[in-house]
Amino acid sequence: MAMKKTLCKSKAVRERSRLQRSSKPVSHQCKKCGRLSTKKKWLCKPKRADTRRKPDAVTGRIEREIMKNLDREKVCRILNTIIEYEMAGVVRYAHSSLMVIGPYRQPIVQFLQEQATESLQHALEAGELITGLDGHPSQKIAEIEESNDHSVTQILAESLDHEQHAVSLYQSLLNEVSDASVMLEEYARGKISAEEQHALEVRKMLKDYSPTLQV
Repeated sequence: MAMKKTLCKSKAVRERSRLQRSSKPVSHQCKKCGRLSTKKKWLCKPKRADTRRKPDAVTGRIEREIMKNLDREKVCRILNTIIEYEMAGVVRYAHSSLMVIGPYRQPIVQFLQEQATESLQHALEAGELITGLDGHPSQKIAEIEESNDHSVTQILAESLDHEQHAVSLYQSLLNEVSDASVMLEEYARGKISAEEQHALEVRKMLKDYSPTLQV
């Protein structure tokens, strides 16, 4: 009985030793690069080529040469002109909304008051750009022409002229910053689009009051 117990114990020891040996990683060398791995007949995978576009030094230099320098002082002058005109728009639209009379007063007053609020927002946005360019926002207001004709047709006609002139101001800004500042380009394009949309709305409103009016 003692012999049998000894044999069983030695068998268990041998089995445990065999398991321990089998659990140890065996190093195998890659035939290509010589790196070691626990896998038999192991071959390392080649690295994938980086297909991402890398900036070329020559291309970057050409692009910098194409992009002209931004004349900050001139840009600030244009933006200040925009501020003065937009602030004049606040006064014009607010005044016009008070003078509207007739059966269609409510929707027209609401439209004009919305334009006054938007003009103020446009002026503030232009001022933020000026301070970002180390400039000083103007505190002036552009001259407002007073016709003393407060008919709805005249008010809308004057509003149309105001929007069209605003488009020309933002267009001058776009011409100045083109190929010099992507951010200012996008700003000017966005404002041109908004002002043209407003002009389109005013034209449609004018047709109801004067179908034969050329606008």
